[in-house]
Amino acid sequence: MDIGALVSFLAPHLPQLLNAVAGEPGEPSPVTRIWNRLRGRVAERPAAQEAAEDLAANPDDEILRTVLFAQLRKLFTDHPALAAEIGALFAEAQASAGTTNVHVSGDRSIGIGGNVTGGTISTGDTHQP
Repeated sequence: MDIGALVSFLAPHLPQLLNAVAGEPGEPSPVTRIWNRLRGRVAERPAAQEAAEDLAANPDDEILRTVLFAQLRKLFTDHPALAAEIGALFAEAQASAGTTNVHVSGDRSIGIGGNVTGGTISTGDTHQP
């Protein structure tokens, strides 16, 4: 499993994941399913918990991503069955997510990915929506 890709997948969701209650009603999202499985093991390791909390506060910080990467690598080394389970959940999440690539260049250019309908887009300096 690519732990770096897993950390990148989790990072933007960590603020919500750390504050969520395990077992909330409804069908959990793929990221929630992964975190629900990791939550207890991460909480057992103060350094891993701190790494997750730090990254939640600064999800774009590459150094903090590296710290969480190192903590998850240790966790997975100590618990290979957990690593296999998380790997399977992550592969499933990646397969169901699909990919949208948007390439944009030029002044005031706009890139939109996914299903977007309606709304107003303004690229000019004087346009009033």
